[in-house]
Amino acid sequence: MRQLSGLILVLMLATAVMMGGCRAVATDASPSAPDSVELTQGPQQYQFPPELSFGGELGAPPEIRAQVQPYTLASDLSNVTNLSLFKDNLRPEHLRQIAKQGFVVVPADWKQMEFVYELNNYPEEHRPSFVTTDSMLHTFHIFYDYLLRTIEVTTLYDKLTALAQGLLQETADQYREAEEPELQEAARLNFAYALVPVRLLGLSPGSEVGAIPAEVEALAGKELALIEAHEDMDTSGPSPTAGFKVDYSQFIPRGHYTRSEKLKKYFLAMMWYGLVPVALRNMRDELAPRQARQAVLLAHAILYGKLGEEPLGKLWQEIYEPTAFLVGFADDNTPADYGKAMYKLFGEPVDTRKLIPEENLTQLAEQVLALRKPGIVMASVGENTGGEPDPEKPGIPQFRLMGQRFILDSYLFQNMVFPHVGAGQDAPNVEVGSFNKRTFPMGLDVMSILGSERAYEIADQVYQQTRFKNYATQTQKLREEVSAYTEKNWTSNIYNGWLHTLKLLLEVKREGYPQFMQGQAWTDKQLNTALGSWAELRHDTILYAKQSVVAECGGGPE
Repeated sequence: MRQLSGLILVLMLATAVMMGGCRAVATDASPSAPDSVELTQGPQQYQFPPELSFGGELGAPPEIRAQVQPYTLASDLSNVTNLSLFKDNLRPEHLRQIAKQGFVVVPADWKQMEFVYELNNYPEEHRPSFVTTDSMLHTFHIFYDYLLRTIEVTTLYDKLTALAQGLLQETADQYREAEEPELQEAARLNFAYALVPVRLLGLSPGSEVGAIPAEVEALAGKELALIEAHEDMDTSGPSPTAGFKVDYSQFIPRGHYTRSEKLKKYFLAMMWYGLVPVALRNMRDELAPRQARQAVLLAHAILYGKLGEEPLGKLWQEIYEPTAFLVGFADDNTPADYGKAMYKLFGEPVDTRKLIPEENLTQLAEQVLALRKPGIVMASVGENTGGEPDPEKPGIPQFRLMGQRFILDSYLFQNMVFPHVGAGQDAPNVEVGSFNKRTFPMGLDVMSILGSERAYEIADQVYQQTRFKNYATQTQKLREEVSAYTEKNWTSNIYNGWLHTLKLLLEVKREGYPQFMQGQAWTDKQLNTALGSWAELRHDTILYAKQSVVAECGGGPE
């Protein structure tokens, strides 16, 4: 568990690192993972640091050779020296399992994992405790989640409120200064976009903003009502400010964000900045000129705006970097990405008159997409089924002010469902959820791709997942992608490091390890441990991690 020990040490030091700011060098963090963009510095623009990475070399691992001598358990367990300490709690079938596989797992009613070790406080029991990787990984989860929510409450919340207030001031100024109708429309929508998180945080707009126009207040009110209704992308209608459909069901605080009102507010505002897209194109690959102007104006507000003497870009960076260290880099394009493209095309500072012609906006979309493509995307509605793409759903590229993060497991999930796995172009047009379409991934997919043959075997023999077209070939393809990860990839952020720990956990134990570790039962136990720890990882990062989405299947019933 060398990797886990290193991760726990990192977490113990991480608070001081984050409070002081993060600096690092570039890396190729993942297949399709984003790289940050270094901006050309202008006379007024806030200077983002060089490309960001936290990856490094672990160095050669110590050579550890398991050398436990083989042993044999008597069928009646007569050579187990302390069996009498446990016999009262074990039924005959438990004893048979111990004789067969060297260990047994029995249900317990403890509410917390650490309660099992309380018997150590009673030396007269002389009952040894077997400390498993379950305890270590659960302890890591406790450290990680505590660190994340502590930073959110003590530092990031205040920075987020300042960023929200500063962005509202900047968008208010842009709205009042806009002269051309096209810019007025984009600025009005951005004004409402910036007002929403201010309301979610329970803040006053401030005297610098002035009176909020009724039409802006009304737009923000519609967004707040949609957030309160928690409707998903298929039932909500387009966002009043972004113009495209949004999954408002994501605005339900969960995980540790239910612990306090402060954390609930932080969750809602960060979800707004991370989820709501300002997309340059729709799913028919048509230009969305109004949204393109919105994206440029929002990015410009971050790069040039200030709250008092505090640059908004600095506030953005001080929120983004610690969360990038803990979870990963934004999958969608950020203000920094747009800055590089738009200043090249429109000047620095931006000549807003150049935002009027649609051919200029088309060039912007091409420039942004050339920087990097998102690794986790929603396939077009009707793809591979003959259905018609939905123009109300966002295409790529997309601007998100504080975009949700690329995570490897979401990338794997996306590539293990339809249209990659299941009915293909040569298959009949069948209904959603039918036998031929794989619409839901499984945790076993992740563990299998990380290297667990047992996970693949269970997915095949128990859940019959290989019935889906391309399941086996896609699994192998993704295994090859993951096997190409380097130490820099695995150490690029704590999230990746956690997954790497699970990868090591899934390795099958061979000769030299205790006999009970060499059987299938122990392999199953380790797989269960990995799945449980992975569930805790997803729980802890629910706000920041970008979720995969299954492609919709056109042609079926409504």
